[in-house]
Amino acid sequence: MIDKDWLNFYTPANIAAEIVNLIPQNYTPEMVVDICVGSGNFLSAASNRWQGCSTLGVDISPNLKAIDISDEIYKMDALNLKDLETINFKLNKLVLANPPFGKLDYSTKNVYYSEKLAELQIEAIKTKRIEALMLVSNLHILNDMDLFGAILPQNIFEAENLKRFKEMFLAHFDVLYIGTPGKYFSKSEVKTRIFVGKFIKEVNYKENVKIEKSIEIECRVLRGIDNSKLAKNVNINNGEFDEVVHFSNNDGKISQKRYVKKNTFSNDLKIDKYDVLVSRVGRNSGKIHYALKAYLKKYPSDYFYLLKDFKKMATEKQLQNMENCLLEKKRGLTTKYLCKKDITEQIQKITNNFSIV
Repeated sequence: MIDKDWLNFYTPANIAAEIVNLIPQNYTPEMVVDICVGSGNFLSAASNRWQGCSTLGVDISPNLKAIDISDEIYKMDALNLKDLETINFKLNKLVLANPPFGKLDYSTKNVYYSEKLAELQIEAIKTKRIEALMLVSNLHILNDMDLFGAILPQNIFEAENLKRFKEMFLAHFDVLYIGTPGKYFSKSEVKTRIFVGKFIKEVNYKENVKIEKSIEIECRVLRGIDNSKLAKNVNINNGEFDEVVHFSNNDGKISQKRYVKKNTFSNDLKIDKYDVLVSRVGRNSGKIHYALKAYLKKYPSDYFYLLKDFKKMATEKQLQNMENCLLEKKRGLTTKYLCKKDITEQIQKITNNFSIV
């Protein structure tokens, strides 16, 4: 039996939007899939970002909202891999997941094993956890280079009985982002993490067990909110909007007021006092801006990369040296810009504990 108290955690709309917005800008899926579609918030967020991509939902009991949102909907138990194989998933896809979690009395009688994931599936069965088995189902439908975004329970990363499963699971990904543990569900004390990765089909598990540093996150590099999603000349007195830090000058003065609707993005993306902003585009690309009082608790725009808690890790001298290097690395014939790799290469010189988006 599944612990029913752990099942009713539909993905909040703002968290679904945050995970979708963490997918790299240069990736456009032909299909977005959620095999535990629930209320359909993942598919809704994906449709808002990629208009025209097809959406497909699977659920043992899909609700009316999910049925309305999905281009295709299938009523089935996603733990049944054989049933999943009857669905025609497109090759270039993004799979999104908020797997149910809890104990599971799982019978191995007549189990249909995944041809490419049998070892991982056997390890998942040993854990007696539905989240582990549901992750196997998600990986079962992924192809090489497909992207996977999820909100995962913290026990995947810290429980002793899931340690081997975690190692095998992460070995299947080029990890793009692992967030810090947080309470994303208002009615629960359960902690979860956001995860984004690019799937790797063929894996030698024995060669991919040392991955602990990918998990211990102290600094994250977050790209600001897409400028096309920003509004101006809004009525800020009605309390429906959050201000966004948006400037392209060298001295950090906010001369262009921009806003987003409240609860569209996670508060985790807001600027805190130990954060650092790095100008991403324009002639000042590479310029480092400390989190001034005027920036606090506001979102950054796409003009910036946001380095969370980086002032706790780097000295003033290290930050100055980093800025000098980044100013030399900017590229582009007309509009200057920095790549993500430029930022992370400099961070690696200061610390080995970081996560990238």
